[in-house]
Parts: sequence; C-alpha cells; structure tokens
Amino acid sequence: MIRKKTKGEDRRLAGELPKLVGGMMAIAALGASLLQSVDPAHCLIRGGTAYVIGAFAGSIWNLLFTAAPPKEDEPEEEQPNDAKDEPAESNEAA
Repeated sequence: MIRKKTKGEDRRLAGELPKLVGGMMAIAALGASLLQSVDPAHCLIRGGTAYVIGAFAGSIWNLLFTAAPPKEDEPEEEQPNDAKDEPAESNEAA
C-alpha cells in the first residue's frame, strides 16, 4: 500500500537536498585529493570547502526549482451593498 506524503514531509525532504549535494561534493573532493596524494590537512580543507559550496548550490537549486505551496483560499469580507454602490455625500455648499 502506498502512503501519501504530507506537506511537512515534503518540506523536510526538500531541506535534505542541500546536505545530500554537499556531502556528495565533499566525498568527491576527498577522493580526488587522496588519489593525488595531497597533504591530509589540505584534503580536509578541500572536502570542507566542497561541502559548503555544495550545500549552498543545493539551497539555490531548492529555492529556484521547488514549487511554492498553494495558497489557501480565504473568504473575503463582504461589505454592505449600500457602502459599495452609492458615492459618499458631501456637505459642501455651492
């Protein structure tokens, strides 16, 4: 049986995208640094920098491509017909 996602779950999952992208970029940077025999301190700096850049890029992606939640229809307050149709009387003397 397939369960429908609630609004809260969709928002929570959308918040995970930047972390996922950042983590993948960090792993790629760490792997590339290890294959090139880079100093361990520089490996960690590259991995941390890649994570920050990936998290930022994922946030921008999320901002641009996530659909806005639908607005709930709020009933408009109805004004009495007398106030809408008739213009205000003026007390100015001619």
